[in-house]
Amino acid sequence: MSSFTRESYDLPLTPADIIRPLLNATPRNAVLARLFCDLFRDSITEDTYDADLAELSFNLWYAGESISVGAAGFSDKLAVLTETMLKRLMKYEVDEGRFTGVVEEVCIYIFFRKHSSQSLQLKLNWKNFPLSDPYRQAAFWSSYVTTQISWTKEEQLQELECELWLHHSG
Repeated sequence: MSSFTRESYDLPLTPADIIRPLLNATPRNAVLARLFCDLFRDSITEDTYDADLAELSFNLWYAGESISVGAAGFSDKLAVLTETMLKRLMKYEVDEGRFTGVVEEVCIYIFFRKHSSQSLQLKLNWKNFPLSDPYRQAAFWSSYVTTQISWTKEEQLQELECELWLHHSG
């Protein structure tokens, strides 16, 4: 990982992408990659609070065929934060207690690009997506047809429901 200066803000930034075509090869892989990133971010929230106060940040996100890692801030402690978080990432194991909550938040975000805790209404909203505002449908379908590998909301919902079922039955 190399460090460089972002011209618009003059903040050191350490970007890295873990590119694996298999991450988006199936709807299940895409959902699991997204869940992994969200669960890891959730697990480091308390540990990165002090870094956030010092205007340092570390983030991990799913972006189609890659998982991206980024750290930003202007401090000599940026390298320490990055190294610590990458070590945690390498040793990370999913917390079963947080799985269901994060799955519900991912479901809401995937479909509505907002955060909410109304999980009972969520499935109804997914099933009624074809009846949603035309601009939402147009935005989704235009992205769907212009992306080489993309999954419909129904395919993602099916995988999320499968993961929840497997989690509760296992």
